[in-house]
Amino acid sequence: MTTDELIRNLKSESYGFPFFRKLVKEGRFFTSEIRRDIEKRSSDTLLFNRHINEVFEIKDPLFEECYEAVTNGEGDEKRKIHSLRSSSLLGLLAFYKVHSGQRIEIDRTINGHYVHFIFDKVVFEKTNRVFHPSLGLSSIDVALYGTGNNEPCVLYLESKFTEYLEGKNMNERYSKDGKVTYPISGKYTEYYHSLLPNFPGLSYSVDNKGICLFSNDEKQHYCDGIKQIISHYIGAKNSEDLFKGLKVYLGTILFDFYPSNSNVDPDKKLLGDYCLLYSEIAKRMNSLGQQNLIVIEDAWTYQDFFANTGEYHLDPLVKEYYCL
Repeated sequence: MTTDELIRNLKSESYGFPFFRKLVKEGRFFTSEIRRDIEKRSSDTLLFNRHINEVFEIKDPLFEECYEAVTNGEGDEKRKIHSLRSSSLLGLLAFYKVHSGQRIEIDRTINGHYVHFIFDKVVFEKTNRVFHPSLGLSSIDVALYGTGNNEPCVLYLESKFTEYLEGKNMNERYSKDGKVTYPISGKYTEYYHSLLPNFPGLSYSVDNKGICLFSNDEKQHYCDGIKQIISHYIGAKNSEDLFKGLKVYLGTILFDFYPSNSNVDPDKKLLGDYCLLYSEIAKRMNSLGQQNLIVIEDAWTYQDFFANTGEYHLDPLVKEYYCL
C-alpha cells in the first residue's frame, strides 16, 4: 500500500477507524456541496459541520476554553483543527481533560533515566520567543505542567498525526529538485551549522532566501519536522518556564497507524524513518548542554503513551475513534 492509499483509507473500517462511518451516517460532517468545495483543495480532507464537542459528545464545559486556546494561538490552528487529519485536534482531544482536573500520572524512561511524571495543568499552543519577536514565535502544541520525580517541570510535546506520512506540509516551498527552503533569519544559521553537519539522510544550504533542507540519499524525509523541533528547542531555551527554574522536557508524540504490525512496507518505514531523524537531532541538541533543558531522544506515540496513563481516561468516542 502506498502512502497516498494509506491516507485515503485512514477513515475506513479496515484501518482502525470504524467510528468514521457512524459519524457520516449521523450527518456529523459537512454537506455534499461543501464537501465538494473541500475536495477541490484536498481530496483527503474532511471537515466537521458541527462544533468538535458535539461531534465527540464531549459534555465538559471547560473543553471550550481549551478549544479557544488552540484556535486563538500563534500556530494558525483555527483553519486546520476542523479537519479529521489535524494533529492539533488530536492533541486537544487527548489532553484537554487535564484542564478539567484529571491528572496524568505516568512513568517514562527519558534518555536512559526513569522519570515519574504527574501533570495537573495543560496549556495548548504554548508560545516561546525564538529570537526577536519580529522573527516569530515557537508555538508548541501541548505543554503539560507538574512534577518529574517530585521536581517542578513542564513537558513540551509537538503533536504529529499524518504529517510524517506525507513528507511535507502545504506551507513549504519546494523547488523542482524537491528541496524545501525556509525563509529564516541568519540567527538560525548557527544552530544549523552546529546541529546538521554530516546529518544522516539530510543536507542543508544557506543563501539569501533562507535555509534549504533536502534529502541526500534519494529518499523523501519529513524535513519540516526537523525544522520545527529546532525552532522549539530555541524557544524552550528562551522560555519563561526555564528562567523560572522549571526543568523543561521537549519531545514529540506521533500517531502510529500500524501499532500492531511492525512489518508493513513501505509506510511503517516512514514512521521509523522520522523517528530515526528525530532521535539524531534530539541527541545533537542535548549535546549543546543547555542546563535544565532535556530533549527526549525517543519519539513517543499516542498509542504507547495512553496505554500507560492509569486513571486518566479519554472520552469514550475519542478513545474509540482513534483506537487508543
